[in-house]
Amino acid sequence: MEPRKYLIARRLFFWLFFIMFVVFTPAVVFYSLGYKLDLKTKKFLKTGIISIKTFPKGVDVYLDGKKHREASPCIIREAMPNEYVVTLEKNGFYTYSVPIEVKPSIVSDIDVILVPEMRNVEKLKFNFNVYRFFFNKHFFGDKIVIFTDKGVYFLDSDFKGIEKISSKDFGADVASAIVDLKESNNRLMFYSDKNVWFLEFPQDRSSKEKDVMPVYKADEFIKDAFFGIRDRYLVIQDGLKVIAMDIQNPAVVFPIFQLRSINSKVFYDNRAEILYIRDKVMPAGTFSFFRIELMPLINEKREKEATIFNLGT
Repeated sequence: MEPRKYLIARRLFFWLFFIMFVVFTPAVVFYSLGYKLDLKTKKFLKTGIISIKTFPKGVDVYLDGKKHREASPCIIREAMPNEYVVTLEKNGFYTYSVPIEVKPSIVSDIDVILVPEMRNVEKLKFNFNVYRFFFNKHFFGDKIVIFTDKGVYFLDSDFKGIEKISSKDFGADVASAIVDLKESNNRLMFYSDKNVWFLEFPQDRSSKEKDVMPVYKADEFIKDAFFGIRDRYLVIQDGLKVIAMDIQNPAVVFPIFQLRSINSKVFYDNRAEILYIRDKVMPAGTFSFFRIELMPLINEKREKEATIFNLGT
């Protein structure tokens, strides 16, 4: 090569590499610092990160309809600041879509539990008309109490066992109005806003079935009811009053507390025999919290009655 041409070629390569250095070096530096060129604005913008976790794992991830190269859990790096829609898909599960906003230098987290598609729906094998059911916690396995046109039953939560506890058919209207149900020592108490029923169910199949007893009819409306006072009484919130009713003698009713607001809340702890009350305080009109130990009151009343009896004799 001639010296002149060689010199021109050297100068040409020098300026070419110089221009490439000037153009690409800032881009490489910006890229290493987490910047990318936004083709819309023609500006370098600081990127963000999308972190995706799912249960189960191995879920296909789509960002604005474009499939990401990795399944979950995964991290989408160098995402331009913008609003996206992340779609998660896995065979046998419902598709999950969630909008997410990516901000500069911020990690946007997505943590999702996918819901399996409903395929294996198990039906109760008996042809009952089920009016109402309640899930009842048991130490030896949870039970479901179902009210049907064939009576009241205990049903195992896995549907493998069923046991009749009463032949009483409440009918759809009455059974649907039942608000809650409580169990204590082979006895059930359930109530609507107007009535309380009591049922002592047999401990084994050989025992004779007992009738469902209506034990209380509300003067106003029943807001809550509990087993209480050594399970001999029912503690009932009826409108603005809290009463104790003897289960064996339902006509025997004692007033316990007079509430001041229909928005009051009552809870009875039958293990400690303590009544808790949220009620309005007058004249302030604010609500406070009260605690009443019933057993000391009952013992005190018994001692007074015994004293009066001894004085009388």
